[in-house]
Amino acid sequence: MLIPLGILDYPTGAAGAYHLLETQVLTSDAASVTFTGLDTLAADYQHLQIRSTVRSTSTSIAYQNIFYYANNDTVNTNFLAVHYLTGNGSSVSSAGSSANSKYGIMFFAGARDGLTTHSYGAGILDVLDFSNTNKNTTFRHMAGVTDSVGPINRVVLGSQLFGVTDAITQLEFFTNDNVKAGSRFSLYGIKGA
Repeated sequence: MLIPLGILDYPTGAAGAYHLLETQVLTSDAASVTFTGLDTLAADYQHLQIRSTVRSTSTSIAYQNIFYYANNDTVNTNFLAVHYLTGNGSSVSSAGSSANSKYGIMFFAGARDGLTTHSYGAGILDVLDFSNTNKNTTFRHMAGVTDSVGPINRVVLGSQLFGVTDAITQLEFFTNDNVKAGSRFSLYGIKGA
């Protein structure tokens, strides 16, 4: 069950201002968390930002990624050109791929169940020019997870391209298993210049 914490209406604001539009906190485990009607809800904004603290019910994968579908499209492979840079405190690595995918990805943005109690991964996803149909939308993220079991420590910067020029009207977030109760997703609108 989701508890929406309210929709705030900010019809005016300075360029670059962040305004909270909606927050969803899971009160029980769920397959996914979805923000719909972005074309209406965020019509006055140029960019979107999703801030999350997430734990997965999976116990088998140490580093939990958060995946997302755009516009309820679970079939087409519209996400392209993923890149990321990650570090664990002692080494740095990077990777990239131009392979198409049907979902976007926030690397290392969630914690797995079975780690330190109350440990959640944190992530920030920017959706740039989400409603502009004259260009491809860029998704970029910053995320991290830490835990004393393992130990598991990661921080990451990443980006991905949406391969079609469709406006982003819906985002659905999910993990390798269910999203655990207590996970939080907050949607912000960002004013343009």
